[in-house]
Amino acid sequence: MSTIFCPKCNTNVLGAREEIDWFLVIILAIFTAGIALIVYLIVYYGKPENHCIHCHSIGQPPVFEQENRQDIQNPYHNTPQVQLNPPEKKIAEERPIFCQNCGVKLERESSKFCALCGNKIQ
Repeated sequence: MSTIFCPKCNTNVLGAREEIDWFLVIILAIFTAGIALIVYLIVYYGKPENHCIHCHSIGQPPVFEQENRQDIQNPYHNTPQVQLNPPEKKIAEERPIFCQNCGVKLERESSKFCALCGNKIQ
């Protein structure tokens, strides 16, 4: 079984194939003397295991917590070392502006009037 990320469960889970259509299996076995049944089983087992085993929703490839890692080869050793990417520097955050009358946060700094109470911003 493969591991997938289930968006409904919001976690990495084991994957499973969709269920076999038993009605179709019986019809193929009876009417084609089993020849089409062999083709159906080959196609069925060729499908990926991308259904969640808990909620049966279709998942995505697994998400790992440390995706920002780079493998760096040390020229003096044969074992690879792992180094984390440096965190991105945040641009200087500007302080939010609030209305002096009602205290609501203004969406734009260039606002001349409060959207809630209509008070003039100084």
